Order: sequence, then C-alpha cells, then structure tokens
Amino acid sequence: MEIFRLSVSEAFKRLNSCPEGLSFREARQRLEDFGPNALHEERSRSPLWLLGRQFTHFFALLLGVGAGLAFIGEAVRPGEGMGTLGWAILGVVVINAVFAFWEEYRAEKAVQSLKKLLPNRVRVRREGRVVEMDAVDVVPGDILLLEEGDKVSADGRVLISNLLAVNNAALTGESSPLSREVDDPEAASLLRAKNMVFAGTLVVSGNGEVLVTATGINTEFGKIAKLTEHIEQDLSPLQKEIVKVSRWISILALTMGAIFFLIGIAMGRDTFSTVLFALGIIVANIPEGLLPTVTLALSMASFRMAKRNALIKDLNSVATLGSTTVICTDKTGTLTQNRMTVQKIFCNSQVLELNGEGVGEWEGWSSEQTRAALNRLLKAAALNTRATLKGEEVVGDPTEGALLQAFMRWSDVSLGDVGDREKIRELPFSGERKRMSTLYREAEGITLYTKGAPEVLLERSTRIWSDGGVRFLSDTDREKIRQAVQAFAQEALRVLAIAYRSLEPELLIDLDQDLEQGLIFLGFVGMIDPPREGVVEAINQCHRAGIRVIMVTGDNPATGMAIGRRIGLEESGKPLVPIHSDDMAQMSDDSLKEVLRDQNPLFARLTSQDKLRIVSLLKELGEVVAVTGDGVNDAPALKRLTLALPWG
Repeated sequence: MEIFRLSVSEAFKRLNSCPEGLSFREARQRLEDFGPNALHEERSRSPLWLLGRQFTHFFALLLGVGAGLAFIGEAVRPGEGMGTLGWAILGVVVINAVFAFWEEYRAEKAVQSLKKLLPNRVRVRREGRVVEMDAVDVVPGDILLLEEGDKVSADGRVLISNLLAVNNAALTGESSPLSREVDDPEAASLLRAKNMVFAGTLVVSGNGEVLVTATGINTEFGKIAKLTEHIEQDLSPLQKEIVKVSRWISILALTMGAIFFLIGIAMGRDTFSTVLFALGIIVANIPEGLLPTVTLALSMASFRMAKRNALIKDLNSVATLGSTTVICTDKTGTLTQNRMTVQKIFCNSQVLELNGEGVGEWEGWSSEQTRAALNRLLKAAALNTRATLKGEEVVGDPTEGALLQAFMRWSDVSLGDVGDREKIRELPFSGERKRMSTLYREAEGITLYTKGAPEVLLERSTRIWSDGGVRFLSDTDREKIRQAVQAFAQEALRVLAIAYRSLEPELLIDLDQDLEQGLIFLGFVGMIDPPREGVVEAINQCHRAGIRVIMVTGDNPATGMAIGRRIGLEESGKPLVPIHSDDMAQMSDDSLKEVLRDQNPLFARLTSQDKLRIVSLLKELGEVVAVTGDGVNDAPALKRLTLALPWG
C-alpha cells in the first residue's frame, strides 16, 4: 500500500521510525544505505571542454582537412601560396571557435548562477531533539520540521499541520496554494494527496512536521531529474543542414579532385603535379567563409535577443527558433504571472471589475454606498490574513497576499488605521471548516471577521450589508449571490466570501462556543493568476507567423481554458479542446497524433511523462517543437525537444 494511504502509526512502522525521530547512529547507517539527499547533477562543462567542442564538429574538421592539404601542397611546391591559404583557413577556424566559445561560456556561467532549487539547511528531530543540519544529510525516517518560507528538501508524510500550505507549482504546475492535512482518505494519487509534501516545493504558510519518505533521486523531484538523464538531445535543424551540406561538399570536392587527377594522368602529366593540382581543387571547393558567416549571423541575433532578457545557451538554437512550427507552453509562471490577483468583487449587489491586473479604475461605481461597501469588505479581508507585504512581495499565503494588495490599492482606509487594533484570537482554516476567522478589539467593540467558501459563509449569515446599512438576508439575496458565485466560477476565478459580526465581551468566555454564526454577509472576491503583460500580443504574432501554440499545464482544465481563451489561444474555426491527463492516458499514440494534427488541444493535469510524450509525438509528425516552462516538471520535455525555452 502506498505511503499516503497509511495512517500515521502505519507510516512510522513502514519506515521503522517514531515521533522522537531516528537515533543519530541509525541516521548515519541510513545515509550510507540510501546515499545523500541530493540529485546527481550534470557536471558543469569546463571552459576547456567548451572550447574543444568548437573544433570537433564536422564542418570545422572539414576545414581542418582543407588546411592540412594546403600545407602539404606548400611543402611539396613552396612559394605558390598554398601555405598562406592553409594559415587563412586555420585562422577562420580558430576565430570562429573563440567567438562561439565566448558566447556559450557566458551562457553557461549564467545558467550555473540560476541553480538554487533545494535548501541548504533544514531542521529535523532526532532522539527527541531538534537539530539543524545540511539538507544533504536528511534520510528516510527523519522528522522534518517546516516553517513558512521553507523550501521542502525531501518527500514526506504529514504528521502535524498548523495551517500548513504549500505551493507545488514547480512540480505539478498548479498555481494555487494547497493546504496540507494529516489524513486524506479520498486521495486518488500520490501527487494529489493532501497529506504529502514534495522536495523542491515551497511552504507558503503555516508550519508542520513531516515524516521523510524519500530523499535524493528517489523523490518525485529526483525521478523527473532521472527521467531527464536518459533523454538524448537531437541535433537542431541548422546543425542537420550544416552536416548535410558538409557531406555533400566533401563528396563533391573529393569527386572533382579525383576526376581532375584522372584527367591529368590521361593527358600524360607527371603524377606529382597531378596530385598537387587535385589537392588544390579539393581545397578550392571548401567554402571557408561559410562557418564564420553562420556564427556571426547567429551571434548578432543572440545579441539582439539578450537585449530582451533572453539567455542563449547554444547559438544553434537561435536558428531553430526561426523555423519553429509548434510551441508547447506551460501556464503557471510562463503565460501567467504566478501570483494571485483580485480580478472581480461582488458587493452591494454589484459586480465590480478591475481593469488590467491591479491598475486603472473600477468599472461599476454607481453610488457612495457601493464605495462604502467595498471599503468595508476590503478592510474585513485585510484584517483576517496572516500574510504580510514587503513592498510588492507577498510573504505568506499568495491568496491572502492578493487580498492585502487589493486592500492597499482600492480601499480608502490606510494600513495604519487597520493596524491600530488588538488581535484577540484566531480561528484557523481547515479543510473541514472551509473558513478562517479573526477577532479584534476595536474602538466600537469586539468584531469577528470571517472569510471562506461562499456556500459556507452564506449558510452562516443572516444579514447582509447593502446600500449603506445592514438588512435581513432574504432568499432572493441568497439566490442572486449563488448565481454570481457560479458566474465567477465559470471564469475559473477562485472565490472567497467575506463576512463579519459584532460580539458581546461575555461571548468570549466560552471558548467552545460557535462564534461564526449570525454573520453579516459583505460579498466575495474572485481571484486568478493573471496573464503576463505582452502574452496576448506574443500569441497573436505566433499565429500570424503560422506557429501553433499549445498549452500543456499541470493545473486544472477549467483554469487552463479560462486563461487560454483570455490570451487568444482559440484560433479562428478551431475552438480549444480540453484534454485531461486521465483521458490522454487512455489514448493510443495514433489517436493522440490525430488530435495534435487536426484539433486545437489544451492539455491539463499533465505529468512530466505526459509532456514528454506530447513533444515526442509532435516531432514524429515532422514539427519543429519549442517548449517553454519554469518548473522541474517541464525539464524532460525541454531536453527532448528541438528548442528549449526555460523561464528564469
């Protein structure tokens, strides 16, 4: 039975561990047995290796042979300029090699500086004591302690969760924060289990303890890295063409040399002169200027792309970009900003839409009552968060960060005014409660602010804020709210309802009393990870250039479809067709090829293997494929394709 289906006690038994953690002796033994908690990273290419490869490709070797033949001719018959030609050819090879080496060396150094995927230090419990240690020394059976802001260093089964939430976008492509719980009896798979955390992901809020189940190459992160190791990269179209041209030139040069040699012998010329003449014909047919011309053209294009923040690791990829026919792109962090943003707000029986992604002016202002209702809703939302803002950066839950940013942008109340209150108590969110509340002592008395699932808060509300005051929440109001929530959901917006109530001090005496009832419903907000600036125009340019753009995301189909329609992935006459990973698994390669060829698919809930399969089939269809992505789950596809466009 898989580890996420086991109870906590069964998980401890499976891994031969206990709540006090492993003994130091046992941990040392397991470190020998399982190895360090690290990936076997591909060794960085040395400068000498990078320089050497510039002299070993086919065309450089062909020029080297030509130079050698020229030197032979000079040795046999000095003073006829063959030596000068030989040195000129070698100069072309060396200059080209140095130029190409410098471009690739700069890119290699830049790539190395970006490799910061796993944490260096972690806290674990061993022999009942909390110790800080290097992440590479963590072993299966350790008790790993996690705090907000930590990067998870190993896969683990959740033992304790205090509002623990993680962001799995790097692993699965799902942008929303995911709450972690001790038990998840309804989990369908390991990656979807709420009682598991995974190496390479980020703790966005709360804290907890997990039992380490896998380390290093055995983690889900490591399995993807291992899959990447066994994928061979194909030559780019430019490299294939140069090899093809070089072979034809070689055959042509040798053939012409042989023909002229035979003609010379037939004409009765001496063998030595005929051989020398044949060598001259062979050298003359080698286009010495082709290699530096290609390298210079690619370098100029690379320089122009660098001005647009594009890091070119291999010059050949520049030419490939020009012949691309299909782009497979991830959604989270590539097409979108990878940050939640409030897009719509329902309050005072109106839907207020935000122009752009947080700038501009509200549409829908119809009265001062609406502005007052919005101020009250945003204030309640800002007071009921655990996240904070450091400039534009969100520290904590991205959803709560979006609420704070909306408050800062649209409320008439300053953050200082909000902070002048005493926080009394917090009623935390859980998967069962589907709500979170915070109590404050304010000038007007004690107030409870609540946010959560709309259906939950609607059921617990008896009144509603409307037209500048509080009135009874009627059945008509409830139906209108449900319809608005449904409309938000159809746009793939994440919906959070906001409510509040005033409390008498004596109600706080009984801590077991249900305070989250008789609420005053303020409204709800709709959030989404919005598209990046310029994405719509970029996709339009691709379509005009005849390049297909296919979304391959780990997020859910509804969110993918909403973003896809918004950024213009629907081509004329070809509506988007959502295909779930489960449906794709039931399709044969031939069926999937037919979909890729004839339809406009949008793939959702994909794993690394799914993305790799799509790229491989597109290549079999004769497409020149580029892939964009910023998560580890994109790595195998990025390595298999014709052109990799990773985001940093």
